[in-house]
Amino acid sequence: MEISPAAYSGLQRLCTAAFFNHDPAKTYLAQMKFTAYFDDSGHPDDHNQPAVLIAGFVATEEQWLLFDQKWTQALREAGVSSGIFHRTRLETRNEDYTGWSDNRKSKLLDRLTNLIGTRTELNLCVIVSMDGYRRVNAEYALQECKGAPYAMAGRVIMEWLRQWQEKYCHENDPLLLVFEDGAKHKGDLIDLFHHSRFDCPTFRSKNCPGLQAADFLAWESFNAFRTKHVGVWYDALLNGVGKCEGMTEKDLRETCEEQKVPRREIISPNTDIVLTGQPKKIRRKTIG
Repeated sequence: MEISPAAYSGLQRLCTAAFFNHDPAKTYLAQMKFTAYFDDSGHPDDHNQPAVLIAGFVATEEQWLLFDQKWTQALREAGVSSGIFHRTRLETRNEDYTGWSDNRKSKLLDRLTNLIGTRTELNLCVIVSMDGYRRVNAEYALQECKGAPYAMAGRVIMEWLRQWQEKYCHENDPLLLVFEDGAKHKGDLIDLFHHSRFDCPTFRSKNCPGLQAADFLAWESFNAFRTKHVGVWYDALLNGVGKCEGMTEKDLRETCEEQKVPRREIISPNTDIVLTGQPKKIRRKTIG
């Protein structure tokens, strides 16, 4: 039997589920019920970018398998030669989208939005204000104790997912988290997941349709935050079960005060800060 590329992508996830912890010495069989795909937007070093965020979707394996097939078909029929959807390139009419009219763009986005709404269970987005983060980080050891904006957003996402699992999933239903690879503070996210006793996420390239859907939501979320305008596709993507929240300067300051994050003015210049359970990894402030 010939297996299509879209179907193979679903089978890959099922194989990953069978060896969930990726350790040959500790492999065990598991039924992968849900997978969540997340992408990020914004860069902490670019002062022209107002936020860092993580956004994405959760669905069952069966839903993702059908999603992959329909997504790939939609891109092929729209004339996206690479077969990879990239929201920024569509907006700027680069590469696959050179010469596209507004009407052609709208038709593709409408089709992809409807597909996401049909085939996903949950949408999530956490936005960290970079102006607020920098101000609080200048007063408190926020980055060293709680992580870079990308990691903080990821941890909130995981907390939401844990609450969602407890409410809607069976006790033994595992959840695979897949993040788009390449974020600057990927290691910071992994450290915080270990510290919080979450399963370590998987990182993959944007060839995966689930991550392309996450890219769509991440771009629309970032654009809405930057322009203070809720676009038609952003509104449609959030028109379902989900949660979208921002971490403002007030939120970050309250986190520091409630969780006893030390103020920089009382920290000795030679003090090493580490996360509990990771005594060998000294954390430094890199975001000015």
